[in-house]
Amino acid sequence: MLFRSLNCIIITVALLSSCSAQYNYREALQKSILFYAAERSGQLPGDNPIPWRGNSALGDQGNNGQDLTGGWYDAGDHVKFGFPMAWSATTLIWGLIDFANGYGQDRAAAMQSVRWALDYFIKAHVSDNEFYGQVGDGHADHAYWGRPEEMTMDRPAWSISPSAPGSDLAGETAAALAAGSILFRESDSGYADNLLNHARKLYELAFNNRGKYSDSIANARDFYGSNAFEDELC
Repeated sequence: MLFRSLNCIIITVALLSSCSAQYNYREALQKSILFYAAERSGQLPGDNPIPWRGNSALGDQGNNGQDLTGGWYDAGDHVKFGFPMAWSATTLIWGLIDFANGYGQDRAAAMQSVRWALDYFIKAHVSDNEFYGQVGDGHADHAYWGRPEEMTMDRPAWSISPSAPGSDLAGETAAALAAGSILFRESDSGYADNLLNHARKLYELAFNNRGKYSDSIANARDFYGSNAFEDELC
């Protein structure tokens, strides 16, 4: 649950960064943002701030060849688990919205950080009624001790749909996208519109096809199993 711990750090630092104290809260915030840069999968930009991280998982794709590169890896693993990724993005984005002043001049870097996840969610939403919720086999990944840049294992992908429902996954991802539309509304209205459109379609998928995502994506059950979906619908 490293994502959750770091999210709590970022929110706490945002609240306290303007306080006079013996601790350098800004440095803690900056390093917390760098964590998500280190978790980036896919083709990295030239200004990626982690010099020892390179391109990885460039062959990630859906079952019909859809491009699923990008997104965040999960903690120290190389699986892209959609459920905790969506929760992390939602929490980070609301911190950026509600405590904007606490980020100071680091807010732009944090916005670019969450945009990496939002762009991936758009990619993974391959049609109105299909969303890819996981790339990579958690069991195979836990047996691999190496860098993501050097992976050679197969990376299967699983999606949710009306025949394989995942209201919790779709609902939480819709929340991240909708929050993202608020965050980017002022700086990039076209992008905000696109985020909101995907959020609405995903929520319709979640609402109209009720079920737990880990019943449909069985590989996720041992890692991020879900007990209910009603809270994500809310």
